[in-house]
Formats: sequence, C-alpha cells, structure tokens
Amino acid sequence: MNDRRPESDEQLEFFEAENEITLIAFEGTRCDTRQIRKERIGAARVLRDGRLGFASGGLESADGSARGRIHANARVSASFGEESALRFPAVSETQADHDSNTRWRARSIDELHAMGERLAREAQALEPGLKVRVDLHQERGHREIGHGGDAALSLAANWLYTSIFLQRFEEGDILGLWEIIFNSDTDPRPEQALDRLRRQLKLSKRIAPVTGGEMPVLFTPKGASALLVPLLSALNGQRIAEGNSPLCDRLGESVYDPRLTLHDDPTFPDRHHSETHDQEGTPRTRRVFIEAGVPRSAFHDLSTAALLDTRPTGHGFRDPDHRPPAPGYGNPTIAGGEKSVDTLIAGIDRGLMAHDVLGVGMNASANGDFNYPLQLAFLIEDGEIVGRVKNASIGGNVHELLAEVKEFSRETEVNHYNQETPHILLPAVKVVA
Repeated sequence: MNDRRPESDEQLEFFEAENEITLIAFEGTRCDTRQIRKERIGAARVLRDGRLGFASGGLESADGSARGRIHANARVSASFGEESALRFPAVSETQADHDSNTRWRARSIDELHAMGERLAREAQALEPGLKVRVDLHQERGHREIGHGGDAALSLAANWLYTSIFLQRFEEGDILGLWEIIFNSDTDPRPEQALDRLRRQLKLSKRIAPVTGGEMPVLFTPKGASALLVPLLSALNGQRIAEGNSPLCDRLGESVYDPRLTLHDDPTFPDRHHSETHDQEGTPRTRRVFIEAGVPRSAFHDLSTAALLDTRPTGHGFRDPDHRPPAPGYGNPTIAGGEKSVDTLIAGIDRGLMAHDVLGVGMNASANGDFNYPLQLAFLIEDGEIVGRVKNASIGGNVHELLAEVKEFSRETEVNHYNQETPHILLPAVKVVA
C-alpha cells in the first residue's frame, strides 16, 4: 500500500521533515559544545466523516513502517477527533521542488567553530572580567508536504542564529546583556551586535534613579517586542475565530496611529521565515495586515480560514515539527519613520529607553493590558542618556498606546522574535519604580 494515498472516504495530508542541527557553544573562549544531530519526523492529518485526526512520530525505520504507523494512528484519531470544515488543497506538480532561504549557504561544523571562537574572543575583549557565552545553532532542513496521491511540495531551508550573552559582576550589581543574530555570517550584524553590547556596557556604568508616573518611553527594536507580541497575538486567526481578540469586530476600522503599517514579507533572503509556502503547502506572498492604522486581516492557517469562511494567508506553521499546524506570524515588519534615533532621543526632556523587558507574552492579558519588569532600561534627561535604571516596570494597554505614537525612527532592526521594527516613541507610558 502507498502510505501517502488516502482511502476512498477520507482526505489525507502527510508532512515529513528531515533536519541536521549543528550546535557550537563557547564559555569564555573555551568551546564546551560541538555536536551534530539528525532527526526525521513524520506527521499526518486525516479528514474522515467531517472529523480531523492527527498523529506524528519519528521516521527511523528504513522500510517505511513508521510512516504507515503514523498514518494509521491519524485515521484512528479521526474517529473521535474534532469536527472540522477544512479542506486540504491539491498540491500540483508545478508546485514541487521549491527552495526557501537557500541564498544563505550552510556552514560546516569547522566553519561554525571558527565563527564562534572569533565572536567569543571579541566579546571577551569588550571589558575585563566579563562572563561570556556564545551559542551558534544551525539547521539544514528539508520538508515535504502532500495532500493525498504522490505529488508533494518539497521545501528546503538553511538558517543560523547566534546568541551572545554577557554578565558583569560588581559590588551590589549584576548586569546581564545579550544579543541574537540571524544568519549572521552574510552581513555585518555580528559586528553591529558587538557594538551595541559595547555601548550598553558603557551606558550601564552609572545607575540613574527614576520616579514613577507617566512619561515618554522609547522602545528599541528589542524592547518593542513587548508591544508587537501582544499586537500580533490579537491578529492571530485562532483568537479571532474563538472571539477572544480585541480586534474581532474591528477589522477595517481605524484603530492605531495612522503611521502604523505592518506587513509580512516572505521574500527577504535572510529572515527566518522566508519561505515560498507555509508548512501546510499554502503559497506565501507579501501581505499587509495593518495599513495606515487600520487592521485589514488576521493571519490564518487552513483551519482558522475554514472556521471563518475566508482564505488562508499562508501562515500555517508547525512549531516544533511534530505538532499540528497553527496560525503564526512569519516576517512581520513595521515601516520606519522619518527621524533618526538620535533625533528622537534629543527631543526627550525626561523619559526612558526600554531595551529589554521580562515576561513578554506572559505578562500581558488577552485585551492587551501589560505590566513588564524592565531588564535593561536607561534614563533620558535633557536629550541625553544619563544612566541605567534598576527595579522599574512599565504598564499600559498595547492597543491604546499604539493609537497615539509620538514617533517611529527611520532606522529599523530585526529583533530576537524575527520582527523588523523601528524604535517606537510613546508619549505617556505608566512607569512604576
């Protein structure tokens, strides 16, 4: 029996992923991790009598028995699965053999070791006495997605992320700084990350007292994740379908500052989710989700599109590969403004720069209310950064705050959530100190 062919009374989707993962880690300038591991994972969804079944597992056996077992388990699961109106699209022969993000060349373990060693050495030299850790995580992956029959969509993706973590210990103070860089060997981002860490070390030398109250807060691209994660959550098709998003009845209305435009573009060569198709086989194209302050659409996978009788947007992702697909964002991007970051800082009489917050995605409610402790923030007085702020937190409602933005910086950066965003200056954020 061909394990990829559905039975006569069912629809079948198969998904197979083969990954080679290379891990390199340095503690100080000493390599303490150097390994390659491989994994093969299979998953199947079956639609039978209006019910959806799912199963997954490893594909270690060479004779195909594991694949057959996964598909059989999915068929059994469908007998008591949830009712579903989704339909699997046909995968035509013309869709086969697509590569994604392969303009970036995967590196050998020796090349990655040399990259990690150089970064660890340069990070260690930023300041005497620092505790340094550098991690490199590379994946070379291949995925096949099919909906019955023999035709399959074949996707390949190579990606690398590098993290640099620093700790400085001084009497009465422990400072932790970190940067994450995606696909970091093809452009100057590692050097830019080291420059940011060098500047943060310098600015953090002095502790600046701050009093509570409302004040302007300038969110750096890393700090802006505190705003974007709840915003993107509200645009998730699953939350729209469940009726627990504050944007359920506001698509097409003016909700945010008219300068706020958010789109998702899968064509960037070095972004983590630059893919021709999502992980259900739906083609991905550039889409605008917020246009001039107006939410235009949620992002959907096949299931949420079926629930809401709309078209999928190419945002069905499996994270990790053995889980069922769910709506997720790809390469969200917020357009930059007209003024430089330095100009924004120079215009602040007294306020904060929020660079790193704790609890993103956890310390925010479904309606967008949040209360985040500040991991790394700086006090701005008379247009200058005067020192690091300790033991403070910020709060407010994401949707209300983004309705009135003071400025967006001209410069944009990709943060650790794969969100490209400018610095965002909000005029009045609640600060608790």
